[in-house]
Amino acid sequence: MRHLTWMGVLMAVLWLGGITPAQEEVDLGAAALQSRRSLEGAKALYDEVEFARAIQILDNLLADFDTLPQGTLPEEDAEIRLEGLKLRGLAYSNLGQTDAARVDFAAVLRQQPGLKLDEDLLSPKIIDAFEKVRKEVTGLLVVASDPPGAEVRMGGRTLGVTPLEPLRVAAGRYLLDVEKRGFAALREGIQIEPGRTTEREYALERNARSVVVITSPSGARVLVDDLEVGVTGGTPPPGYEIALLEKGLEPAAVSAPLVIPFLSAGHHVMRIEKPCYASLEADFEVTLEDSDLPLELETVVLAESRSSLSLVSVPPGAEVSVDDRPLGRAPLEVRDLCGEDVRVRMSLDHVGTWEDRVALDPTRTQTVRGDLKLTLASLGAVREVGVEDPQAEAWDSFLTDVLQEQQSYAGRILAVTADAISPAHLELFRIIQAAGSRLPVLGAELGRRLARETGADLFLVAVPASTRQARILLFGAYREAPDVIPVDGRSPAQVQELRSLLERESLRSEAWSGLLTIETAESDFPYVLRPWAGAPEGTSVLHGDRVRSVGGRPVVSRLELEAEFAGREPGSKVEVSVKRGGALVETVVVTAETPVFERPGGKDVLINKMLADLERLRRMETDQRRQNLAAMGVGLAYLTSGDPLNALSRGFENCMLAPGPGISRGSVDYLQGVSLEALGSGRQDEAAAAFSRAAGQREATLWRDDGPLVAPLAEARGRAGRR
Repeated sequence: MRHLTWMGVLMAVLWLGGITPAQEEVDLGAAALQSRRSLEGAKALYDEVEFARAIQILDNLLADFDTLPQGTLPEEDAEIRLEGLKLRGLAYSNLGQTDAARVDFAAVLRQQPGLKLDEDLLSPKIIDAFEKVRKEVTGLLVVASDPPGAEVRMGGRTLGVTPLEPLRVAAGRYLLDVEKRGFAALREGIQIEPGRTTEREYALERNARSVVVITSPSGARVLVDDLEVGVTGGTPPPGYEIALLEKGLEPAAVSAPLVIPFLSAGHHVMRIEKPCYASLEADFEVTLEDSDLPLELETVVLAESRSSLSLVSVPPGAEVSVDDRPLGRAPLEVRDLCGEDVRVRMSLDHVGTWEDRVALDPTRTQTVRGDLKLTLASLGAVREVGVEDPQAEAWDSFLTDVLQEQQSYAGRILAVTADAISPAHLELFRIIQAAGSRLPVLGAELGRRLARETGADLFLVAVPASTRQARILLFGAYREAPDVIPVDGRSPAQVQELRSLLERESLRSEAWSGLLTIETAESDFPYVLRPWAGAPEGTSVLHGDRVRSVGGRPVVSRLELEAEFAGREPGSKVEVSVKRGGALVETVVVTAETPVFERPGGKDVLINKMLADLERLRRMETDQRRQNLAAMGVGLAYLTSGDPLNALSRGFENCMLAPGPGISRGSVDYLQGVSLEALGSGRQDEAAAAFSRAAGQREATLWRDDGPLVAPLAEARGRAGRR
C-alpha cells in the first residue's frame, strides 16, 4: 500500500477543490509527519536486510518530492528527501545494482559534497563506490585574499572566510563573490571541475578608512552625513595626556577615541551634539593614503550653551510649564535651559491658555509673553460609537476646517475615535442622542469633567441630519444649554461664517463722535446738545451747533454723522463744518471710544461664547471700568438666554459702574429692573424701584455710550408696572 506523503496529501486536497488556510496548516503538518514515518519504516526494513521492500517504500516517498522544482521544498522535507536518497542508494548497493546506487549517491553529493558514510557500519566496497561517485560530481575549492578575512560566497551560498582551506563543492559553473568591509567587492565566474582543485587568490583594493574622533566633554552624540555613528565615552588611553594638556584640555574631561569604521573616500560632514552644549558641525575629507591607519581628527571641543527665559502671562498669575515640567506662576525667570527650543505652556483657570515652542538663544535672556486665550475644542460629530458613518466623518472634517487658522482661540482639535473617546465625551454624545430634536442639557458636573479631560473652555459638536445639513452645538462651562447654529452645506462660505461667529468679540470698542445730538423738526441736520463728558479734549463743537459735514462729506442725520466716525481710531482729529448762528464755521471733533455689547435677541448671538469671553475679561482686566463692563455683559448674556436669576446674581449685582453719561449706573439699574420684572411674582416692587433709579439718570444709555437713552425707557416700564 502506498504511503500518503506531503505531496500526495497536497495533490489530493487540491483535486478535491481547494483548502482553507487553517486546513492547509493542519494537512501540511500531517503530511510532513507521514513522510517522516515512511522514512523510518524504510530504515527499519533496511536494518532487517529487507532491501527490496525498503526500496519500494522509498520509491513512493521520493516520487512525490521529485515532482516539485529543486529548491522549493521546505527545509524539513528537503532533509527527508536527502535521507531517502542516501538510504535507497545504500539499498541498491547491497543488492548489487551499482548504476541505480550511483544515481542516488550523485544526487546526494551534489547537495552535500562533504557527506561521509560510516565506515564502521558499511563494507569497504560500498565506501569505495561512494567515494568514486564523489570524485565524479565534486571538486575542491581554495580561496585566499590579501588581506585575509574576506567573506566568500558561491552561488549565493556563504562558504566561509579567507583563507578558505580546500572545500569540497559540487562540480559546475558558479559566480564567486569575495567581500570584505572597507574594500571593493570582487565577483568572478568560475568552473569547478570534477575531481580537481580550483584555486583563486585575490588582492583586495581598499575603498574606505576608519576615522577617530575625540570630544570634550565626553558623552557627545556623533553623526556623519546625518547618520548617527556613536556616542563618545570613557577616558583617553595612556599617551594622550601630554597632547591634550598642550591644547589646554583637562584629560579627565575628554572622551576616549571613538572609532568610526569604514568611511568611504571623499567629502563628509560631521555633527557633534550634546545637551546643554552648542552643536558643532565640520567638514572633513577621507583619503586612502596610509589607509591601514585610522584618520585622526582634531579634538572637538563643545562650548557650554544654556539659555534663560523671562516668562510673562497676560493676565499675570498663569501656571507655567516648560516641556511639561511645572515651574510656578508667571511672571518668573527660568535659567539653565538646554537645547535648541522648548515648549512653553501658560494656563489660568477660567481665563485661558497660551502654548508655543520657543527657540532658545544662549546669548541673551528672552522675554516670552503669553496672551492667555480661551481654548475651543472640536468634539466631532455625534454618531453611534463603533458604527462607520461617512456623513459623520464629513462633519468631523467640517469642524476641523472651522478651527483651522482660527485666531481668537488657541484652537485645540481633538482626535475623535471610537476606541479613544473619553468617558465624559461619550456621555455627552449619549445625552445628545437621547435628546433627539430637543435641546440637550449639559449638567454642571459633566461640563467640569469635559473641561478637565480636554483642557478646553468651549466645545463644538456637530449633529448631522444629512450629508448637507447639521446642527452645530456650542457648549460652555457657565450654562447647561448649548448655542445652536444651523448649518446647510459644507462650503467654504459656511466654514467662514461659523468661524466669524466664534471670532467676534463679545465686548469690543468702537470709535464715535463723542457728540450728544438729536434731530429736530426745525432742521434736517443733527443738533448738538453738547460734547459727551467722557470725550477726549480738543473738540471745539458747542451747544446749539448744527453739523453740516464731516471730513468734507455732508450729513443730514444722526446715523450719517456716526457713520462718518465709525472705523476711525479713537483720539483722531476730524474736520467738521457746523452752522453756528447764521454763520458756517469750520471746527474740529476728537473721536471718542465707546464699548459695544452684543444685543439681546440679536442674530447669531452665541451665549456660551459671550459668557466665557466676559468671565475671562472680569478675571484678567486690571482696568476697573472694563471689569464692570464685563460684569454687565455677563448679566446681558444670561438675560438674553432667558435666565434673569443668574443675570442678577452673576452679572448686574457684580457691576459697580458709577453714575454719569453713556453706559453707567443708570444702564445697570434699568437692566436690573428688566430682570426683576421677568422673575415675576414678589419682585414687582424691586423692579419699580430699579426703573425709578434709572429714570432719574437722564444721560445714561444702553448698548453703547451713544446708544438709546435709558430714562424714557425706564419711565415707560415703570408706568406699565403700575397699571
